[in-house]
Amino acid sequence: MDIRFNTYNISGRSANMQSFKKSKSLQNLSSINFTGKIDKTAKLLNNNKKILPKVSFAEKFKYYKSIVLNKLSNIFTPKISKEKAHQQVQTLFMRPDLSMEDSLRMLNEYKELDKIKSPVKYNQAAFDMIKRNYGFSDDSTIELKYSYMRAAGAWDVFKGKVYLNVYMKRKDILAILHHELRHALQSFIAFSEKPNEFVKGIIAKAQNLGSDKSLDNLCQEHCGKRFDTLVKTKKGQEKLEAAILKLSKTYYGSTPVKEFEGKDKFVDRVIEAEENYVPSHMSKIKYFLNMVEVDAFNTERKILKLLKSKIAD
Repeated sequence: MDIRFNTYNISGRSANMQSFKKSKSLQNLSSINFTGKIDKTAKLLNNNKKILPKVSFAEKFKYYKSIVLNKLSNIFTPKISKEKAHQQVQTLFMRPDLSMEDSLRMLNEYKELDKIKSPVKYNQAAFDMIKRNYGFSDDSTIELKYSYMRAAGAWDVFKGKVYLNVYMKRKDILAILHHELRHALQSFIAFSEKPNEFVKGIIAKAQNLGSDKSLDNLCQEHCGKRFDTLVKTKKGQEKLEAAILKLSKTYYGSTPVKEFEGKDKFVDRVIEAEENYVPSHMSKIKYFLNMVEVDAFNTERKILKLLKSKIAD
């Protein structure tokens, strides 16, 4: 089925659209599970101009400073000890339960991906491995889909799906999948700790940014009404919240609740960030400074840097 959707209501990784035209790694769509194309009729502000964010000088300075620091951090590839690598894996994947043996095995598994020649098989294998590394259980229904869209990738919290742009190059896949599954992990942790507050937050985001056809389809399927109609009444919103809570339990399966230092603060920041989310095409600065994106980009960058590091015996 051809599903048209925009990327207003899903957390995604921004990308340079010009690079899409240069990549032909997934042009043969007959062999992949393909979903939809971008809704070209969608307006930039989705008919809601009041949400166009204003950017302060301090925010601009913080934004450009982060760009410079990120570029500088990629220049050096340090040697690290096994102990340090282990600590970084535990921190980056939020997995304090991992032993050193587990951490080193996980890092070695990335090398096996290079042996996979098929782009589709490579993407799926990388997705399955990263999803497992983040601690999601085997019965989690979070799945990988492909789409044409303005972003490189996206996490749809309402449907429990990670979307990958069909034009992305192989060298970018690990970055995108670590980023999007980090969003899935953010959602899981917030959902597991404060389910009602989190669901209210993502519904508020959809109200602020405007519903799309994908979200309306979900509401029609599980609540019998469009999103905009449901949220007009308290009873309708409660019905929608209950449906999302029920669906979320299937997305995450029996995944254990993560325990890590600063979890309560992390959960509160995720909820606040989701409620105030601004897509990159509306404001790149607001997008890159949003906590869920800061966390996803930092994690993605540090994991990739760790994979490039030389681990001392």
